[in-house]
Amino acid sequence: MEVETPERAHDDSSSSHGLGNLISIGALCCLWLGLVTYGWARWGSVTVDSGREIYVAAALAQGKMLYRDAWYPYGPGAPYLNAFLFRIFGIHTTVAYLAGALAGLAEALTLFRCALYLVAYSPVAFALGYVVLIQSFGPGIFNYPLPYSYASVYGSVAACLFLLYAIRVAFHRTKANVFWAGIWSAVALLMKLEYGFACFGTLAVLQIGLIVRQRSWLAASGNLLAIIPALLVCAVAIGWMVSIRGVAFITQENFTSWPTSYFMQKYGEFWLGGQGLELSLGKVLSALLITVGFVTFWTGFRFWLRSVFRKLSFRNAGLAMMVGAGAIAFWMTRPERLNDDVAKLVFPRPMVFMVSLAVPVAAFLFWRNHWRARDLAILVTMTFGLLLAFRILFGMLPHAYAIFYNGPVLLAFCWLLFSIAIPANGGRSDPRVRKAIFLLCAALCTWVTVQVYPDYREMRKRRVALESERGTIYLPETMLPAWAEAVDFMLHTKITRELVMSIPEDTALYFFSDVLCPVRVCIFHPGVVAPGHMMDQVIGEMRQAQVRYIIWSNRKFYEYDVPEFGRDFDMPLGEYIRSNYRPVQEFGSGEQPDAWHATLWERK
Repeated sequence: MEVETPERAHDDSSSSHGLGNLISIGALCCLWLGLVTYGWARWGSVTVDSGREIYVAAALAQGKMLYRDAWYPYGPGAPYLNAFLFRIFGIHTTVAYLAGALAGLAEALTLFRCALYLVAYSPVAFALGYVVLIQSFGPGIFNYPLPYSYASVYGSVAACLFLLYAIRVAFHRTKANVFWAGIWSAVALLMKLEYGFACFGTLAVLQIGLIVRQRSWLAASGNLLAIIPALLVCAVAIGWMVSIRGVAFITQENFTSWPTSYFMQKYGEFWLGGQGLELSLGKVLSALLITVGFVTFWTGFRFWLRSVFRKLSFRNAGLAMMVGAGAIAFWMTRPERLNDDVAKLVFPRPMVFMVSLAVPVAAFLFWRNHWRARDLAILVTMTFGLLLAFRILFGMLPHAYAIFYNGPVLLAFCWLLFSIAIPANGGRSDPRVRKAIFLLCAALCTWVTVQVYPDYREMRKRRVALESERGTIYLPETMLPAWAEAVDFMLHTKITRELVMSIPEDTALYFFSDVLCPVRVCIFHPGVVAPGHMMDQVIGEMRQAQVRYIIWSNRKFYEYDVPEFGRDFDMPLGEYIRSNYRPVQEFGSGEQPDAWHATLWERK
């Protein structure tokens, strides 16, 4: 879509103070409140990842030091932020729920404002905010209130705030906007590395674009000086991290996603492939075919709109040819369900791949249109969407890992979709154009709602509340009795001052029983403990602490293709436990393979 004059557009129809925009913001806030109320305490998993997030923050609030005393795979920003909140408001699940939920609202409203800069039409901005909210409050570990990683939650918010200020820099070249773009880049880096790299990479593109636009080395020097505080923040934080035990300790014994870490070397390819980053020829060709069908279909839609506007009969012929070609392209991909066809039109899985193809086009338009501010903002948005969401290149979905990365790329995709599907000369004031845009937004929102509805429907089924001094969480009714029994046992060991350890995960047992893990590593999924020195350290810490009890749950790791702890991976640790401990009690029954149960091992 075209917007008449970029600098002027923000001050009228795209202004966040317009009545339509205020109504949209109010509706998004009401939606957020409804989602939070409906799903309260039904998020997260006490077995997988979520427990680690609240346990580590609680340990820091009680005086432990990150990395040295508590293993953590991401940057220090999220656990220390949550620890700060715990110290102020108390160590309680309500604090964690509200922190994550407010982060989700902040991201939705930030992207809403970003959309107004590029599209200047509130239904598009509302649709973007709606998708971000509706996908972010479902059950399991992929949500904002109790996620698999608060680093991803806070990092995604920092990334969106960076994008907002980067777009503002393109339109209004003030030192304050450049400064805040740099600061939010630094915050994103301290939360999670990939967010920071995407922000700083895009910031470099933005700086180059400003140099080309301003044609002044003095102005370029001023822009660079404005981001020095952000670089200093990063330097101080990295210096502190390295000072603990050196670079290798941080990158090899904490950051599992570091390119040279044991986890990435052993399981990285399989793990990333499951998230959508599978760089095979077949995947690329399939994505290209979907892209051709997508562009062809919406180009035909554009011709049809122009024929409606101008009532020219030859446009109908163009419509027939384009729709026919698009139908053939989609048929060649052999979709199994109508849902797949709709997804390819309004929410295609290779969305990031499509945006990557649009990046050079955006750069060309920036050059051809004589370095316009709006074209620079579009180039920045496209580049940032690609860099941030590259890990889900062919796996864009309104759930799973994608929800923490797809906000900015959805903004880029919406601009791309409306640029292809809506005639530029129709004019935003034309009621027919507005109706067409509204229908596209409605299709996007409807499809995402249909996708996430089954998960929301299951949130209130067969769940029972676990009450504790540290808050409430709803567990599946088949899990609660055994898991609550394990919590009670850990509470008993706290009174008797006997050390107990949970493996391979179920870190939430420590949190809800107010017990600290007796070793530095509190979670044992594949690749966390590297063989050799790190494994010897873990076993040595167990010996030194004289851990008396071990709760060994039946958690399986099919997502890494090595299901069983102690047999398929971490064999030395499993052998040490079997040799030095004996099973003495069962929590739950093993009769139901899918139900949670655990075995209590006591030191011989």
